[in-house]
Formats: sequence, C-alpha cells, structure tokens
Amino acid sequence: MSDTTNAYIPPAALTGSMRDFRVPGGADLLGRTEGFFKWQNLRRQNGLWPFSRATEDGPNTVCWAQDDSGNKMRGVNFASQDYLSLSSHSGIKATAKETIERCGVHSAGSPALVGNTSYSVALERKIADFLKMEEAVLYPTGWAAGFGVIKGLVRSADHVVMDMLSHSSAGRSKCRHQQRSSVPSPR
Repeated sequence: MSDTTNAYIPPAALTGSMRDFRVPGGADLLGRTEGFFKWQNLRRQNGLWPFSRATEDGPNTVCWAQDDSGNKMRGVNFASQDYLSLSSHSGIKATAKETIERCGVHSAGSPALVGNTSYSVALERKIADFLKMEEAVLYPTGWAAGFGVIKGLVRSADHVVMDMLSHSSAGRSKCRHQQRSSVPSPR
C-alpha cells in the first residue's frame, strides 16, 4: 500500500486543474497534450490523481481500491455510484440474480424505444405510489437524471446558477439546454 503521509509533495503537484488544459494549442497532437500529461503524472506519482481507481471487491461504504499505478488504499468510499449502499444488500442481490435468470443481462435500451421491462415499469409505479405522485421516472445514470431534470424543469427564461464544483454532467446538460432554447434578453 502506498503511504505518502509524511512524504514531500512538490508544490506543482498541488496546483492547477484539468481546466487549465481544456484548450490545447498547436498543430502537433502530442505536443499539445504534453503539459497535461506531465501535470497528470506528477499528481499520480504523489498519490493525488483521483481518477482511474477501481474497487477491489465492490462499492461498499468502506472499501479497498487500487489506482492505475497499482497502489492500494482503503477508505470511506465517496466516489462510486452506490449512493444508497444497496449493492451489497442481500434482498437486492437475490432479486438481481432471479431477474438475470429470467431476463439475462442486457441494457435493454432507451425507454422511449421499448427499453423498459415489466420490472422497471413496476418499480416506477411502486416509487410513485410510495411518494404519492402520479408518475416516477427511472434514469439509467446520474448524467441522464441531471439532463432529464434540466430538460424537463428548466424553461428558456429560467436561470440556473452553479459553482465550479458542480458535477461536470450538470454543466454540460445546461449548456445543451441553452443551445437549444432561445433565452430572451433582460429588459
């Protein structure tokens, strides 16, 4: 396991962000990205590169993970998308196994094109009933949920304020929404 607790970390590894490299310049493809990869590798060498990590077992609340350099770490998991910690729930696992036996493993596709299953429709109905709502919608990813909410709820004259720490999918969703709608100028 890598331990950088008392190790010296160069200041260059603690500064900058990927945003600094968002608009590469120059005709040489490799030359344009050289600065980014140098910065990325410096952060990686000092245990500061937060991407390309994989859990060793499953996305539990506390788990072992390994980075792309082979360094293992154990800690509280704030990074995987098991937000409700249901991936290891025995009832969820049993239901998943039973459903796989009946339906196989496939993504089914978009709900707009027969991508729903009788199971996903029943789950939407149960969620809607539980929330005492007429409808509920399941989204396959966090990005799809963010995009769907923005497309469904934000009107062309509305304003959405997000800071730089908002998840990038929310920003992309808003940008796409603004591109497709005409926003009237303020009077």
